This record gives sequence, C-alpha cells and structure tokens, in this order.
Amino acid sequence: MSTPAPCDASGRHAGRGGRARSKRLTLAVAAALLAPPAARATPWLDFAQLDGSSSSGTLVLVHALPTAGAGQPAPLLSATATGWADGQSVAAGAVYRWTLAAGDGHALRAGLGAGIDHFRSRAEGDSTEDTGASLRAQAEADGALGTAARYYLLAQGTSFRDGWFATAQLSLAGSGAGVELSRYGDQGYHSTTAVLRLPLGAAGWTLRLGAVRDDDGSRALVGLGWNGF
Repeated sequence: MSTPAPCDASGRHAGRGGRARSKRLTLAVAAALLAPPAARATPWLDFAQLDGSSSSGTLVLVHALPTAGAGQPAPLLSATATGWADGQSVAAGAVYRWTLAAGDGHALRAGLGAGIDHFRSRAEGDSTEDTGASLRAQAEADGALGTAARYYLLAQGTSFRDGWFATAQLSLAGSGAGVELSRYGDQGYHSTTAVLRLPLGAAGWTLRLGAVRDDDGSRALVGLGWNGF
C-alpha cells in the first residue's frame, strides 16, 4: 500500500554552499542505510522517505493513528523537512481521512486537516521568513491493475504559501518496485520529480533513483524509502 507524502519542496535552488549541504545529505543517506532494523521496530513510524539531489534534501515521516471505524482509512500524523543551500522549510500536521467510494478492488478517499509550517530563505536579496498554521486538504485513489500491479493517485493542497503536491504511482504487487511521477508548487517554486523504486531485500525498504527538474534545470536524485503500511 502507498501512503500520502505531505506537501514538500524536494528540489530547491542550489545557490552557494550547495556542495557542502550535498555532502551532509550523503552522510545522512549513508546513516539511514544502516537503520532498517531499528525503523522496523519503531511503533510510531509507519512510513519514511529520504530524498536528496545535489542541491537539496527532503525527509518525510508518517504515523497512522487508530481508524475511526471498520473500512475507514487511518488518520495520519506527518512531519516533513526540506533543506537547500540558502533556506529550509519544516512542517507537521494531522489529516483525518474518510472513504468516498470503494468496490471491485478500488477506493477513493478524501482528507482534511491542519498543521504548523515554517519557511526561511537566506538567499541574497531575499530574507523571507514565515511561520504559521495551515489548513490541508487531499484526495487519493488506489486500486489493483489486474494481479500484477497497483496504482496510487494523490492530490494535496495547503493554505501555507499556497502549496500543492500531486503524484501518480505504479507498483508491482507485493514487491515494492515501482515508478512515481510527482509535481510540487508553492508561491515561489515549482518542480517535477520522476523516481524508480527498487526493492532492497528487507521488507518495505526501497532504493529511490530518479531526477528532479525545476527552473534551474535537471538534477539526479537518490533516496531511501520505508513503507510499513
């Protein structure tokens, strides 16, 4: 099962200091590669994703709360952090979800929630810093494509900096392998990300290889994902 990754900016501008930040991100990825047994034993973590390019890095953590009733999706708690050479953003929030329609192996769900967000830019000529509460809304759908594959679609929006996120995913049933195409936007940034997920052998763990494209061009992306759903 896939799970919604909250709105985040995973490919900010490089600027000065990008190489140093990239080295720190590489160390973080290396440390994460050593962590699968610990993460699997962590009851408060159901989904984790760490992605990095030469200019930025993004971490997403998700925990599912008990469901409100039989057949209903679990409410989600999430935290995200993104850093780039001359800025960072962090967010935490909760989303209550409910099923709109389900049948024949397919489901359509909606969600509403709230969060707290922080954005800071240290770019030359731009010292924007913004912190505030946000409203969140989302719609998602998933289902089986025969017996070999599953699809997952998600659209999210937040009132903080007019952010939005959309993704389409196709996964091989039972293996963790799959492909993703995502689009992100806010008041001052837009990016498109394509990812290939490859299973690492441990249950739920995948290596993420792809590219991110924005106004500055295209960059390679590497990441690590764990899905406990």
